[in-house]
Amino acid sequence: MKKKILLVEDEVALLDLTALQLEERCEAEVIKATTAKEALEIITKEQIFMVITDLQLEETTGVELCKQIRDLNPVCFIIAVTGHQSLFQLIECRSSGFDDYFIKPVDFGVLASTVENSWQVIERWLSFNK
Repeated sequence: MKKKILLVEDEVALLDLTALQLEERCEAEVIKATTAKEALEIITKEQIFMVITDLQLEETTGVELCKQIRDLNPVCFIIAVTGHQSLFQLIECRSSGFDDYFIKPVDFGVLASTVENSWQVIERWLSFNK
């Protein structure tokens, strides 16, 4: 299965930079969205098993987006990215269904390694359906 990642970030320059890094380091197809609404539209049309989202989006939060994605695809691996580090926010993310949590500026090497390891888990999960 080809690696396909949905990247949700409302800062276009950061969205493009992160997408480029993931494409190069993970050899993945990165689908970009700048809003939660756009991300949900993509999830309903495409088979997405990995999402990386900013927590501060213009019209909603990444936490709300995570909950909606979990309703649509409980198997999806979801990673939070934030510029505002706090223990409370980390706990909220974990209880909302996020699988991992990164602080900006993101170390792209660590993010790529996390994506690769997570993708192995996703492939193992999806093999149960065969």
